Amino acid sequence: MAGPNFQLGDTEKAPYSLTELDAASQPATPLPSDVLTIVSDSPGSLSIVPDATPKAGTVASGFIVGGTPKVGVVITATVKHADGTSLTTSDTVDVVGGAASSLSFGLGSPVPK
Repeated sequence: MAGPNFQLGDTEKAPYSLTELDAASQPATPLPSDVLTIVSDSPGSLSIVPDATPKAGTVASGFIVGGTPKVGVVITATVKHADGTSLTTSDTVDVVGGAASSLSFGLGSPVPK
């Protein structure tokens, strides 16, 4: 049974890294010919900002950045190898509204006493 989705505020960002693993779940060496895609199914709610150079030992790293609140945004990453094989993983993020930062009155239309 899956746990709760990762929570990210609409004014927050969180780092991500993507690591290929071998059959023993040990980090594998990425190949220069690997083609990587990371996409959000709701870019207005969650955008992907990759690092220009991935962190050592990863095929990709960067930030996910919150936007318009939405529950259940799916991020999917795929690595395609030159030999035609590919690896895919995904995760689900709830983009939620942040803490209150101001207060305002909502006044209705006047009515007779």
